[in-house]
Amino acid sequence: MEKLGKNIKQLRIEKKLTQEQLSDNSGVSLRTIQRIENGETEAREQTLYKLTNALNVNYQDIKTSVIKKDFFPKEKTNNTFHILIWLKILAYTIIGGCLGAITGFYLVKNGELMYVFILLFATIGAVIAIQHSLKTNKS
Repeated sequence: MEKLGKNIKQLRIEKKLTQEQLSDNSGVSLRTIQRIENGETEAREQTLYKLTNALNVNYQDIKTSVIKKDFFPKEKTNNTFHILIWLKILAYTIIGGCLGAITGFYLVKNGELMYVFILLFATIGAVIAIQHSLKTNKS
């Protein structure tokens, strides 16, 4: 609880905001901000969400109490990168579905069971793409 308050205070100071300005920007009362920063109270989820929006930081980063100098502000997110992730997931899903169709066609001649293979392989392809995207995003 105290660490979260310290993180909020540190971010507020780094953004050169007073408690009053943060209160105005977030819609959270000044007294609540003071209590959170001093570790007197724990921020509710909705309050924390409002504060992270006003501070322009990622909700999960502040929630996990990880303060880094290289926060990624929302306005600097790379939309092209996000589109590429979705395209990769789509491509792996399609490839997986095709592999499932081929496997299902050669292993079983039953049409209904073939759909199981298509869905299974498409799901595996999507999971692989998501895991790879998450690893890429962390580094």
